[in-house]
Amino acid sequence: MRITSSDVEAVKFRVAIRGYAEDEVDNFLDLVIDTMGDYEKREAEAQAEIDRLRTALDECIATRLDEAETSRSLKEQVADVRARMQEVVEEATRTSERVVEEALRAGEHLLEQVRSAISVTSDHTGPRPSDPSPAAAESAEATSPGHLFDHIRTRMSSALERKPEE
Repeated sequence: MRITSSDVEAVKFRVAIRGYAEDEVDNFLDLVIDTMGDYEKREAEAQAEIDRLRTALDECIATRLDEAETSRSLKEQVADVRARMQEVVEEATRTSERVVEEALRAGEHLLEQVRSAISVTSDHTGPRPSDPSPAAAESAEATSPGHLFDHIRTRMSSALERKPEE
């Protein structure tokens, strides 16, 4: 059984002939009452602190759980964005490859038309007068439409063969 300072204070002793000195017993009981009161006060303060800390811990745990959930949600969102970015990059790559292939095909077609037009023109106009100098012949070859289109086709093909840096 647990006693409190109030229990000690409420105790009354009978007076006996051969008993203890009443003032000494009263003084000692007063000391016991005061000491027990201090302990009870400390216990109540400690319990209040325990309750406060438990509440703070519960709040902290709830906050951490919310933060963990938010963090998990953010990580999922980042993963979704990364996946979508990868899809966009892949689609852009496919589209750019298609565009380049179409441009090459159109260039090939245009080149064939130019070659046909040059062939038809030279067939109808006869042989062209020639400049006797080798530099003029080389310059005429370098600037001819056929040579220019061959150069463009070669450059575009080599660009397609190169992989973009990741």
